Amino acid sequence: MSVLGQVYVHGRYGGGQDQAKGMKLLLRASELGSVSASSTLADMYSNGIYVARDCKKTTHYLELAAKGGNAHARYYLGLEEMFLHGKIDRAIKHWLLACEGGHPDALQGIRNGYTDGTASKADYEKALRSYQQYLDDVKSANRDKAAAHDEGYVYLLSTDDFKV
Repeated sequence: MSVLGQVYVHGRYGGGQDQAKGMKLLLRASELGSVSASSTLADMYSNGIYVARDCKKTTHYLELAAKGGNAHARYYLGLEEMFLHGKIDRAIKHWLLACEGGHPDALQGIRNGYTDGTASKADYEKALRSYQQYLDDVKSANRDKAAAHDEGYVYLLSTDDFKV
């Protein structure tokens, strides 16, 4: 339902564009627990894509996507906490969860916090361990082979890139 909603919203794959039908499908998919639909809706409301920009709806759909395990949504909730609400401790909690999902920008955020004193050494160490575990979990011979044939293909950022 989520994919079909995106097809209609954007008019892809020869299906013709029907934004109302696409939004209806995305909203229903989100109600039924689709993390992808919630993430798409958050992006649409955040950037004003086919809908009016709406911060409350953006946050609502980010929260749904994050609860469903979307690391990207979790990272953006951390940004909201830090820059909109000034709650650095909550931002770090979101980013620690995003690191478990392999989000390199979340790891960078915690690294920055550690270097400027807003995150603890324990937070940074936990983030590095979580991110390394994610890398170990997704590493595969097939992905390594694909990366060897295309310099632009990067699916792993080593934790060595994040040493202070």
